[in-house]
Amino acid sequence: MEYFYPITIFTSSNPQLIILEFYEEISNYTNFIEFVEENSNKIIKPTCENRTENSLVCWAIFENEGKYYITFEGYSWEKFFFVFKNEEIHNIIDESESEEFENEEFEYFSKDNYMNIKILFKLIILFLFV
Repeated sequence: MEYFYPITIFTSSNPQLIILEFYEEISNYTNFIEFVEENSNKIIKPTCENRTENSLVCWAIFENEGKYYITFEGYSWEKFFFVFKNEEIHNIIDESESEEFENEEFEYFSKDNYMNIKILFKLIILFLFV
């Protein structure tokens, strides 16, 4: 396997897209790809289609968070991706930003938006009376 995309996926009850690129032709083996959850060894069998001779587009549902290995008939390329819950990502982002920075950023955008609205309002009035 050459590479795959994305490397991070969010939990969902809807199928999600994963693109797999290979060094060799894989077009005859679309049904042999599996995603194996590291902790439970649960196997997810995706639906895959050929994008080119060397690449596949696969769809799968990931309802559990964790580390998933990409395998071919049980053989692992030792390539994996992470599945996160959406709220975990928000918590990571919230923890990495200080409250002081967020307040300054909010103030800046609030002032900026206020000026834009003021200018827009003046333009509307100008066009109405011309």
